[in-house]
Amino acid sequence: MPRVPAAPASPTCASGCACCMATVRACSCTTSIRAAKPCSPCPGKRRHRSNVEETSMRALIADDEPLLRAELRDALAVAWPELRIVAEASDGRGALAAALEQRPEVAFLDVSMPHLDGMAAAQRMRERGYTGEIVFVTAYDQFALKAFDARAIDYLVKPLEPERLGDTVTRLKAKLAGGTAAPASQAPQWLRATRGTSTQLVPIQDIACLRAVPGYTQLLTQEGEHLIEEPLKNLQLRLDANSFVQVHRAAIVNLNFVQRIVRERPGRCVVELKHGLGQVEVSRAGAEALRTL
Repeated sequence: MPRVPAAPASPTCASGCACCMATVRACSCTTSIRAAKPCSPCPGKRRHRSNVEETSMRALIADDEPLLRAELRDALAVAWPELRIVAEASDGRGALAAALEQRPEVAFLDVSMPHLDGMAAAQRMRERGYTGEIVFVTAYDQFALKAFDARAIDYLVKPLEPERLGDTVTRLKAKLAGGTAAPASQAPQWLRATRGTSTQLVPIQDIACLRAVPGYTQLLTQEGEHLIEEPLKNLQLRLDANSFVQVHRAAIVNLNFVQRIVRERPGRCVVELKHGLGQVEVSRAGAEALRTL
């Protein structure tokens, strides 16, 4: 009985599947790799598409200054390489339209834009069902308090600082992964305080010392003194214990601002702060806490 010749084996993508350029030895294609026509059940194509969908987040950038949009785009490329910028807008109306059409996971909005400012655009986005994360990026820090009315996850002030942007990216990744983005009750990034007749959000990292004063807690920064209507003992529970140490029952210092510890006489020492911000008296319990660091 004549022997029926076996059908020629289909070429396999041993060196890489043409549909996704991934190394997939199990994929058999109907034509050569050069033709780039994958077979229907190509596992390489399925796995590649799945990986993209699982790891790639999309973002919108809105700013009326092209150079500033490019600056943010470049900074994000370094801080968050997996993030895809799917839309850019030069005004609030464009940002609103792009957010509702593309539904990106993150929207970076400038506050001061023509036609519709960033705050108004964010409010309308929320009213029309946009559920992504919003980050305001602007030179006008006086709008910081209003940012949270739009349920913004963060607020960045120009010029952008890589470390600060990195903190924002960390918060966004945690939130988008289904976790919690540094709850304010445990690790706030700002404290709402007053200085003169204005109310400000003071970045935690900028606070050199916190002191208890009658009816308030005083925050000392390089810009000056701020007051917050919250007891020092409550604030201590909200600060990072790795950076802030209580050196006296009425004072907490930021270790990043400690220049040196000076022993003035037996049983008394003081913390000398950097940048000429003065000294803070240290109690015996505070001295013991500093020695254990």
